[in-house]
Parts: sequence; C-alpha cells; structure tokens
Amino acid sequence: MLEELTITNLATIENSDIEFTSNYISLVGETGAGKSLIITALNLLLGGKADKTLLREEDKPLVITGVFSYVNEAASDEVFSYLMDDRIIIKRKVTKNSSTTYINGNIVTLSECKNLFRALVDIHSQGENSLLLNSEKQLSYLDKFAIVELHDLLKQYQDTYHDLLESKKELNRVKEDNRFIDLDYLNYQIQEIEKYHLKENEIEELEEEYKAMHDYEKIEEAYNEIQKTINNGEISLFDILASLRKEMRGLENSSLKNEVSACLQSLEEFEDKFTELDNHYQSLDFDKGRLDYINSRLYSLKSLQMKYGRTTKEILDALASFKAKIDQADHYQMILEDLDKKIKNLKSEALSLAKSISIIRKKKAEELAQMISFEMKDLALEADFLIDFNECELNSNGIDEISFLVRLNPGLPYQEIKKAISGGENSRLMLSLKVVLNKISPTPTIIFDEIDTGVSGRIATLMARKILAISSLSQVIVISHLPQVVASSKESLLVKKVVISDKTLTTVSKLDEEAFISEVAKMLSSSEVTESSIEQAKNLIREYR
Repeated sequence: MLEELTITNLATIENSDIEFTSNYISLVGETGAGKSLIITALNLLLGGKADKTLLREEDKPLVITGVFSYVNEAASDEVFSYLMDDRIIIKRKVTKNSSTTYINGNIVTLSECKNLFRALVDIHSQGENSLLLNSEKQLSYLDKFAIVELHDLLKQYQDTYHDLLESKKELNRVKEDNRFIDLDYLNYQIQEIEKYHLKENEIEELEEEYKAMHDYEKIEEAYNEIQKTINNGEISLFDILASLRKEMRGLENSSLKNEVSACLQSLEEFEDKFTELDNHYQSLDFDKGRLDYINSRLYSLKSLQMKYGRTTKEILDALASFKAKIDQADHYQMILEDLDKKIKNLKSEALSLAKSISIIRKKKAEELAQMISFEMKDLALEADFLIDFNECELNSNGIDEISFLVRLNPGLPYQEIKKAISGGENSRLMLSLKVVLNKISPTPTIIFDEIDTGVSGRIATLMARKILAISSLSQVIVISHLPQVVASSKESLLVKKVVISDKTLTTVSKLDEEAFISEVAKMLSSSEVTESSIEQAKNLIREYR
C-alpha cells in the first residue's frame, strides 16, 4: 500500500508530505484546489511525461517520492523482488533539462520503474483505464480466474513452449556456425597442434623443470669460479693452507700459543666445511642434454601458445573445439534433421496443450462474463458482458487473444470496452469490472479519480458500497464529489488552495472526525453547512461503518 507521498516544487504544491494510514482514503476539497496534482505526482512516478511547465520554480528540481509497504497478499511476484525491509521507495527527480528515476536509492530506467509502479498502483481516471483495456492483461485476469483448472496445463505448456524456443535458437545457432566453417583451415589447425603430440600439463611441467635446472647452471658457474681461485697457479690453496698450518705449529709453545691455537682450529673447520660443500655439489644431478631438450621443446611450443592459448589446457581445448566443428560439419545435415523433427514434435505438443487450455478458458470465460454482468446489473446498468476469443499464432500465452466486450443496450451490437466507455455509463462499467477483477488479481493500491462523475442518488450509494468492498482487498484512494463515496471512506484528506505572502499554495491536511462530518455535510447541502446537513452526514457515515 501507499504509505507516504512527498511532493516538492510541483505547480502550486511547494512542499507537501502526505501520509496514508488507512486502506480507504478520500481526497476532498473545492474544484481547482489541486487534488488532480496528487494524481499528476503519482503519474510521474508511473513514468508519465515530465514537462518543465510542472516546475513551480524553474531553477529548482521537482521531486516526487512514494513509499510503499507490503501489508497484504495484494502484490505480484515482481513486487517482492524489490522489497527492502518490507518497503519500496520510488523517487522521480525532474529538472528543466533532465529526469532521473530511483528505486530504493538506485538509479533505474523509466521502463523498469513503470513496470514496478503498475504492479503497485492502478489509477482509474474518467474515460481511461489502461490495465483493463490491455488485451494481454485481460487474458491474465481470465487465467487467474481459472487457475485451479489451468494451473498444471499452463505449467506444462510454458515448459514445452520454452523448450520449443530453445530448440529454435539451437537450430539457428547450428546454421550460423556452419555458415562460417572453413574445413580446410580447421584441418590445418588440428594438424598443426597434433604434430607436437602435446600431453596434458606438459608446458607447465617443462617450465617448472627448466627453472630448477636453470638454477643449477648458476650454481655450476659460481662453483667453477671457486675452483679456479683454489687452484690458481702451481700451488693450490690447500697446499698453502697445509704449509701455513705446519709453520704455525712451531709457535704452539710460544707466548702466541692461544692465538695460534685459534687459527689452527679455524683452518681445520674451513677444510671440513669446504669438503661438505664439495660433496654436496658433486651429488647434484644435472643433465645438460635434458636442459637443451627442454629449451628446444618450450621454444617450439611458443608458436602454439601464441595462436591457441597460453596454457596446455587452452591449446588442447582449442583442438577439441576444432574437432567438434569438423564433426558438426560432417553430421550437419543429420543434426538439422534431428532439430527439425524435435521442433515439429514440440510445436505439435504445445499446440495440443494450447487447444486444451483454450477449451477451459472459453468455459471459464462464460462464468467470468456472468459475474461481471451481475455486477453491472447490481449497479443498475442494464448491460451484457462478453469475452470474445480469436485464435492467433502460437505464443507464450497459447493460441488465444481475447477482448472484453460489452453491450450497453439490448439490441445493439457488442463493443470493445475502450469504445463503450466513452458513454455516460463509463463509471459503473469500470467499477463493475474492477469489483470482479480485483478479487481475481488484487492490486495493492487502487486510485479512483472522479470516476463517479454524472452519478447521483441510489447509484451513488451502490457505487460507494462497491468501492468499500474493494478496500477489503486493496488500499483505495478516491477523489470524489459524491457524499456517499466520501462518507464510506475511513480517512479523509483535505486539499486546499491558500495564498500566503502573495504566493498561491496547495496544502494537504488530514481531517479529524468533526471536520470530516462537516465536509460530508457540505457536499450534502451544496456547500452550506446546516444542523440538518450535519445530522444527515452523521447518519450517512454510520451507514458505512
């Protein structure tokens, strides 16, 4: 339901924060006070055309924000996907040069906003009702009315129709792929890869082995330099160390014995450690031929990596893909025949299901038409309602296109609603439809914008009771000049135009019980409130509570 509507810089509305706390609210006020501006604001949220003439002050943005909450089952699956903490916030910001729409703080396209808003709010204006005039929407009402009988069939049909579409896509893809297949080039690519007899993970394993062997080359180079230093000249370093050790031992009993002892110990330790180093080096396994092979192999595989993929897997995957295309080309005709056969079978199955669905729809359409006709007669509208069927090409809904037809006078032909509602019976016809269809598929918030024009007396009372009944399933907001309709509401907001400091402003305020009674009394007595009209108003309000 609509909880709050904030309007800033819209025509005569400077800044208004309107709260809707009931499931049935009436908007009242003098003609020209600005009630229609609230509908204008909601239509802007719906995605209506943003005109800079709507801006009260051209250098300031026009901002409309609607806060919606989920409080009952009257919401589609589409609405649930947007819920954030059980609320949805829609915002439209309009400047003289731009328009931006937000859902829950995120910028969205106007189309996305329209789709969501239409799932949240249904606006009924005099002479216009787009939801009821839409053929596809009419069909969805019928299917929901027949959901018990149609549920399993519709599920089967949707699954079959989905498979049919996917098979058609697959057929087009196969044809498209085959169009660009160059068999000679594919065979060349396959031969180019296969001649290397590439093994799984071969490139990665060779690179790892190369790194390990390349490290050995560095060690060998450094160790050879050490050996050159040790064996430099006619006498090796170890010969020098042996001679040095012999000379030092001649000083072991002198006053330098401590230092000599330390030196001799260091010389022995060096020789021991170097022996360990040499033993470890000699134990290292290095095959120069293997390194040359790895170098050569990796170099030869570079051409494959440049053309088909960096890793072994990417190259082998490319090979598999080329072979699959060759196989597809070899079996192209057979694949086409199989897909054609599959498509024909699926189409036949879908058509059979669609015909079964159509039979049930036509039977339930008679029941639905009777219910709507009854509601029209209950509103003193001597009219007949009919749901007309036309067979169409197989589509996501089956083979049925339907139209809601009405005959407003006996003996006259049936007409489509969009043509029939131009007459004076418009209000009652629309309300009859809404009473029945809202039970089938409730809309969270329904707005009736002066749809009761030209209605009075007993008909006005009947309409008020119908609207009150609708409010048990959906939140209802009405703009009405009928005392019966206003009296049946549970909350009333007064829209008033005032002049403050030479500025004309439209204000919206909630009426308390006394002011509400007074407003109904004003409607009953043509603006002049008397004790009698006050008493009439109280009695009228009591009728609906």
